Amino acid sequence: DRCALTWGCPVRTYSSLYTVDSIETITVPAGKFETFKITYTNGYTPNFTAGLGDYSTAGTVWFYPGVGVIKETYTGTEGAVTFNFSGSRELVSASSLE
Repeated sequence: DRCALTWGCPVRTYSSLYTVDSIETITVPAGKFETFKITYTNGYTPNFTAGLGDYSTAGTVWFYPGVGVIKETYTGTEGAVTFNFSGSRELVSASSLE
């Protein structure tokens, strides 16, 4: 399944594409989860020249319903002065709110 979104404001136009690739069991410090593996791309383009540059990211999230993002990896570029970035995060602990 895929979901494409585009929206805007006076300063920028945003776009995103999310794709559910598979169901995958992963283990993180918080435990073992059977997750939806979702890849995505996000970006924005300025609507006028104001020192703003294009911005884009691409990544993967492992999502568990009822908890949220269990793990994420991403890369991207930004700006009028281009720089590249990357990172990751994963769930360290979880507890019931009931």
